[in-house]
Amino acid sequence: MEVAREAEKGSTLLAKPAGAGERCLSTSHLGEIEAEMSAEEKALSESTPGFRLAPG
Repeated sequence: MEVAREAEKGSTLLAKPAGAGERCLSTSHLGEIEAEMSAEEKALSESTPGFRLAPG
């Protein structure tokens, strides 16, 4: 809601409800996912520079 209040008048905003992936992020079966990317995952990430998450 803060983003909507601060948006420039006439802006278009999109709100997306959580899907199955977002809802299960806190479930225990995801505990096995490694924190660091594998070489294969890094190569895939580097092949799509316009769609990479910012380091953070």
